Order: sequence, then C-alpha cells, then structure tokens
Amino acid sequence: MGNELIYWSLLAHTNEIKRKTKLQILGLAEAGLKNFIDAGLPGLDSASRKKIRPVWEEAKKEALVFSDLGRQGISAVTARDTAYPERLRLSLEDQAPLLLYAAGNPSLMSVERTVAIIGARDAIPFTLALAGHAAAFFARLGYVVVSGYARGIDRAAFDGSLAGGGETIAILPHGLLDKSSLAAIGRHTGTITSGQVLFISEVHPRAPWQPGFAIMRNRLIAGLADFVIVIHAGPKSILRQGRQTNSGTWQAAECAQKLGREVFVLDLPEDDTTNRAMAEELGRLIPITKDEGMFRLILEEIRDPSGKDQTTDNRITGRHVQGSLGLRF
Repeated sequence: MGNELIYWSLLAHTNEIKRKTKLQILGLAEAGLKNFIDAGLPGLDSASRKKIRPVWEEAKKEALVFSDLGRQGISAVTARDTAYPERLRLSLEDQAPLLLYAAGNPSLMSVERTVAIIGARDAIPFTLALAGHAAAFFARLGYVVVSGYARGIDRAAFDGSLAGGGETIAILPHGLLDKSSLAAIGRHTGTITSGQVLFISEVHPRAPWQPGFAIMRNRLIAGLADFVIVIHAGPKSILRQGRQTNSGTWQAAECAQKLGREVFVLDLPEDDTTNRAMAEELGRLIPITKDEGMFRLILEEIRDPSGKDQTTDNRITGRHVQGSLGLRF
C-alpha cells in the first residue's frame, strides 16, 4: 500500500488534530496528502502546522501496519476513493469516516439494496431463528445484510444471509488486525474470497475492542442500510458490574431514525415488552406470522405508490457530496 494511504491513516486516527482541522486539510490537499505535507502544509495557520508535524513523523511505524494489512489481504478505502460508499457520504456528511478498512470486496458497500438486521446479544432461540429466517429471506431477494457481527441476533443474521445464498457486511468494533478480527476473517476465508462476506472497520487496524468503538459502529450500520429490522430489542439499558450500560441495539435504532431510515420492529410474544417499547419510540411494529408474510409486509411498507422499491434511491451516483462545512472529500 502506498505512502498516501499511510498519511490518510495518520490523519484519520490521531486525536491531536480536531475533526474540523482534518476536514480543512482534506479541502486543501487536492493533490494528495503526501504532496500537501511535502509542500509544507500551505494554507494552514502556524499553530495547526505545529500540531500536525509530529503526527507525520509516525509514518515509518504506520508503514509497518500497512505492510501487515497487505499480507492479510485487507484494503483501505479513503473518503476520496470511488469504492467509498455513497450512502455514508449522503447520510453522515462531515461525520463520515475518513478511512475504512475492508477484508473482502468493498463494492458490497455500494450495492443497490441493503438491510440491517440487528438485535440483542442475549437473544432466545426463537428470536435467533427469526433473525436467520429474515436474513435468508432478504438475501434471496438480492439484499446485502448489514450487521455488527455481535453474538446473538447479529451473528444469526450474518449466518442466515449466507444460508440464503446472499451477501453480508459485518462492521467490527475493533481493528482488522486485532486478534478477534483476524479470527473472524479466518473463519470466513472462503466466503470472503467468493465475494459473499465483507468485514469493515473504521478504527485503527491494531486497535482492540473498546466500548466507544461499539457505539461508533452503530452509525455505520444505520448509514449503510436502506432500512433496519430489529428482531429482539432487549432492555434499553442494563446494570453491568454496578454501571448502567445502554443497549447497542437501541443506539443503532436511534441512529437509523436520525438518518431517516425506516425502523421495523417485530412484535414478539406478550412476555417481551421491549420490542413494543422501541416501536412506540423509534419505529413501526410488524406482527409475526407463521410464514414469510411479516417480511413481505416490510417490503410493502418500503415501496412507494409507483411500486418502485425506495431502497434504489440510494444507489451510487459517483458524485461528491458537500457536508455542512462545504468541503468535498
């Protein structure tokens, strides 16, 4: 991988540079980051240049990281690459990741139809089966299934999409060179090679799991999906080791609502009230049927009066999108 990507990585992952300054740099570095650096960072004030110079001095260490990525078959997609998903540009604007790491075919991020299928880690066999059934149904119709690859509902959706002969994107809350990621990639080498599976992450390749990374990925799950199906919401927050922890499923549904994505929540049996609570707050309740009628009902809900699938409105146009700061990237 070339020097340009190394500088993108340094820019994306440093905490020494504020987000606004990072976007300013991208706006100024039309000829590439390396050329911009070699030219002496023209257009930046002296205080910003002073903060930024030490960051670039880490380039030799970062080169070793990119060498490891290359050996593992992992690619890096910058916000200027044609492979960068237009859905994220449109929905996240200036908050879209500057850089994504991908194990698999990055073009899966830019297909015409996607659906996120999400839910609780501590799911029951009934809802795990529902998740697999839903993923297989939409996979057979050509939808790429997006999930967070967490145990429980996410993993059942991941497996269900493959069982349905489809394709799936898993967004990981740790770097793709972290041992957890490498283990997942190793388990799915065959389907990665065949183009069915794509693992992506926005965090530094060697970063281990952190709670903040798990929260960050929720906006990517929502941003890459045309709509979201919640199989099993679970409690909005739980007490773990004396600390109140918010549900990742709820956070993902909240992100989806903010981004204008439809959130469909399955109506579980009466002994589970969490799905109904989520539907009242964030989405639409879908009755469970014995056959695939519940999923067909969702399809009907996302079609406009002309009968055209609304998800095709998110197809890739290849144009640049301007964020709130007016910067092209």
